[in-house]
This record gives sequence, C-alpha cells and structure tokens, in this order.
Amino acid sequence: MALCAMPLTGCTQAGMCGQAITPAPRVTVDVSAWVEAHPDTNVRVCAEGDCSTGYDVVAFSVNEPNTTAHDGDSISLTAEAVHGSDQLQSFSTKVRIVHDLCGQRGVWLRMSEHGRLTVASPK
Repeated sequence: MALCAMPLTGCTQAGMCGQAITPAPRVTVDVSAWVEAHPDTNVRVCAEGDCSTGYDVVAFSVNEPNTTAHDGDSISLTAEAVHGSDQLQSFSTKVRIVHDLCGQRGVWLRMSEHGRLTVASPK
C-alpha cells in the first residue's frame, strides 16, 4: 500500500491548522519587535488568568471550560516585559475575539518596540 502526502491549501502556518479547534480562545502575540529592542527581556502575556512567556511569539489557549468563545466577545490582555522574575513594564489592552483561517477563535496581536499592542491579522 502506498501513502501519499498532499499539501494542505489555505491553512499552512505551522502549529495552528493541524491542531483541533478548541472552544477556548487562542491568544497569539508577536513580541519579537519588543525583544529585539530590549534584548535583556522577554514578555509574559496573560489573559483571563492564564499566562505564557516567550521571546518571539507567545501563544496559548485561555482556559475557560464553562464558556465557549464567540466572535465579537472581548478579552482583556496584559503583556509584561520581564527580566528573570522581575516585571519591568506592563501594557494592557482589550480586544475582540475573531476567527482565523482555520476556524479557531482567538486574538492576534503584535507588541511594538515601545510596548504598544495592536491587533494583527489572524493566520
């Protein structure tokens, strides 16, 4: 029996489209501009009590077992510049949940070198 591999069209971002769609919203923040401008830091992103830390793209699902996210719902998000365990600066915003190309609901943002959080296009 021969197996063939065929590329998927449309949803090609690694790590996103091959995963199951979850009812909890996915938070994705590109923090690379901040880290490039402040190389001695990384960024902890928190939403609804869930947090993740990274140097490039911070991504995690918000743990809301009793609530399904809907398009247009808002979510509060905080990005904290950290050095080790010390918080240096904190930036907050409230954004609306949307669908990405693969059907996952969530929020997609970029953090500028000055800490400004802006909505990015879902991938």
